[in-house]
Amino acid sequence: MMPAESEKREDTVSTATAVASAEDRGGRVGPYRVVRQIGEGAATVVFEGEQQEPEQRQAAVKVVKEGRDWEQVVARFAKERQKLSRIDHPNIAKLLDDGVRPGGQPYFVSELVEGLPVTRYCDERQLPLERRLELFVSVCQAVQHAHQKGLIHGHLKPSNVLMADRNDEPTPKILDLGIAQATRPGQGEEDPSLDPDVRGAKPEYLSPEQADANVPDIDTRSDVYSLGVLLYELFTGTTPLTPEHLKDVSRAEILRLIREKEAPPPSVRLKESEDRLSSAAQRRQTKPKQLVKAVREELDSVTKKALAKDRSQRYATVHELARDVQRYLAGEPLEAAPASRHKAWKWAKTAPQPWLTTAAAIFLLLGFLVGVGLGLWEWHAAGEARKEAREANHKREQAEEQGKKLANKAKKMEQVAEIRKKERDQARQAQKTAEAAKNRTEDVLDFVRKQLMSAGRPGDVSLPDAFWAGTRAEKDAILRKDVTLRTAVDEAESKIAERFADLPQEEATVREMLGFAYLNLGDAAKAVQQYERAFELRDAMQGVSDREAADCRNQLAIAYRLAGRADEAAALFHRTPHSTQEAAALAAHGLMLLSEQKPAEAELKLRQSLAIRKKTEPDDWTTFETESLLGQALLEQGEYSEAEPRLLSSYKAMKEHEDESSSRDKARLIATIERLVQLYDAWDKQVKAARWRVELDAATMP
Repeated sequence: MMPAESEKREDTVSTATAVASAEDRGGRVGPYRVVRQIGEGAATVVFEGEQQEPEQRQAAVKVVKEGRDWEQVVARFAKERQKLSRIDHPNIAKLLDDGVRPGGQPYFVSELVEGLPVTRYCDERQLPLERRLELFVSVCQAVQHAHQKGLIHGHLKPSNVLMADRNDEPTPKILDLGIAQATRPGQGEEDPSLDPDVRGAKPEYLSPEQADANVPDIDTRSDVYSLGVLLYELFTGTTPLTPEHLKDVSRAEILRLIREKEAPPPSVRLKESEDRLSSAAQRRQTKPKQLVKAVREELDSVTKKALAKDRSQRYATVHELARDVQRYLAGEPLEAAPASRHKAWKWAKTAPQPWLTTAAAIFLLLGFLVGVGLGLWEWHAAGEARKEAREANHKREQAEEQGKKLANKAKKMEQVAEIRKKERDQARQAQKTAEAAKNRTEDVLDFVRKQLMSAGRPGDVSLPDAFWAGTRAEKDAILRKDVTLRTAVDEAESKIAERFADLPQEEATVREMLGFAYLNLGDAAKAVQQYERAFELRDAMQGVSDREAADCRNQLAIAYRLAGRADEAAALFHRTPHSTQEAAALAAHGLMLLSEQKPAEAELKLRQSLAIRKKTEPDDWTTFETESLLGQALLEQGEYSEAEPRLLSSYKAMKEHEDESSSRDKARLIATIERLVQLYDAWDKQVKAARWRVELDAATMP
């Protein structure tokens, strides 16, 4: 792992600043003992600090360099402090403390984050384009959260977006929120971030308005621009203004380039160099042509809108930028798509199409005229011949008709005999299959009866109960571990291989049952072992696209997740792209993220699942439920106007198919109505909420 706060770890003191002195390296900054220097930016030097009292903790201590108006820095930060106290987001590093050293030098203390810059992390792990976009959406959601609290970052760049481990899952963390704005240059001060030779400076990430002295106000759209640069780099491996563009040019020229130089679309930048394109494709696990094709048009349009030099032409909010990326991932039309293309899509979906009728009529008319003309010509040329031929044909047809009747009678008798033979064969095969299934069921039940049931009945716990449990203490309370049952499960597990040596399907079924039992007992690691073997057997026998194999794979993914193996879970959730199995995996992943209170991430998975299901199973109850869950994800984010049509659409589809519903489907309908009640309560639309409560009472009546 790399230390958090820099693009380069520095083990020696930088000569560019007076604060990285021997006193700092061996001394203290406020109540923090300096352990080592871990980074340097254009405005600050960063140390790893250690606090002993009143609590022991490690932190990142940022000391403002000399050359800044320290009093102005302190004054600006004081305005941000109250807003920062309201920030509580898993993707934003927490500010822990701040102070002033003797002599007036300010310092800031934040959560110590260890990880790689997001661009470097993606490249080193060769993340595909889709995964990079998912991480980018998480970053956008964190920045939007800060904007909602009244904070602008002002200096978003890869070294301020690190990939940290959170619950064994790589998670982007945004650094320097509030600090970047506080340490920006004041009136008359030079901005070292515009100097490419200054360590940590990244002028290519600054917005045009930040490079324009005539623009007094910097708003949230400046962060939209910086995120557009980050997105561009995630696509291409380079920034719109490359370091080569800024090399050996004056500060004034750098400012002009930032304000005026338009970036080529990412797809064009990729094709500028064959070596760059080949390298970028390899790091994204795709082929060069496929990468260009994936980026061209839609994603080109997204970056173009985010990087507009005129901020009024950009996305108005970071939320809108994230939404367009989510739409791309879900296969939906983009707001930033080329105008003609977007209008064409909307027109094709909504407008009547009389031109189809007109075209068809023209072709029919032409065909009719040609046919009539040819018929008249043929009649005129061979009228008499046709008359004689008709008489001869009539006699021949009479003879042929009699022969056909006799032949058809014989053929029908042969067909009936063949059908009856097939029916007898099918009946015998069905009987054999039924007997085999019965034997398999009896084998499994006998094994379960002898090995498990004799140990006593497990507690009234289910996998969903364990899944939705929060803390470890809550899980233990819900699961109520039973020592006798655990002993029986362990003993049964030791006998499976021998008992079902030549019965792979039965072994897979039993191992799935034991995996479920281990999850109920709170031992996710043992559950993983059972599900891994079961999935191996089902994959070999039935293939990955089989429904039973897909269900087993999803259970294994859940077990991986509960065992803290998030990367392996994610890999399984994305194993069969664009299939019903993939849709089920995405929905399961989305449900899990909802249970972990990550509605924004859940929304992305559920949108992708719904896009697949609407193509493959548009009238299936699982499709209706997926749309309802998407409504819940939007509801939990406060996106009421987007949640409402999703929930109403799901409810309407469920009611239309109520006659063919099962008891499980009824539970899905009730859950959707409950979400509608929650929506209108949260939206403060009490009349509608009351109406849906009546509907809920009617649906839950026995």
